[in-house]
Amino acid sequence: MYSLLALIPALAAFTTALVTGPYVDDNKEPFICPQSEGGAIDPSGFLNESDNPRWITYKVDGNPIGHGGSCNNGVAPVVSTPIMLQQVSASDGHTLISSPVSVFDTGKSIHLIERAGMPSYSCNFTHHACYWSSTSRCHRRVTSHDCCASA
Repeated sequence: MYSLLALIPALAAFTTALVTGPYVDDNKEPFICPQSEGGAIDPSGFLNESDNPRWITYKVDGNPIGHGGSCNNGVAPVVSTPIMLQQVSASDGHTLISSPVSVFDTGKSIHLIERAGMPSYSCNFTHHACYWSSTSRCHRRVTSHDCCASA
């Protein structure tokens, strides 16, 4: 197992032979951890059934390095918290393929983005009056080449 000396969130990849477990993480390093950018949270897996690549979306969590404390990135200068897309192996779902790409980033204009998901169909996430949600639409198809081009 690995440990981070700082309080930076990281993603781990737990695997099992049976759905009932046990789940283990035998890695020596975090699965995904952009430590200098604040770490990573909110992973979500996605299988593109049309051509079979697997992807993981996650949020780069700039909040721990924000200027308002560990949970308050609303104090200037605001730290970016982009949503990233990472291709993983279709056979095991956790071997990283090339480098991640940013698919949504407000830069420093909005201090909080949550829930990095890639729904194939969505009919609103919530109807609570005190909670606002929206979606970002990709205007072109993201392919394996997009990820591999930066590697």
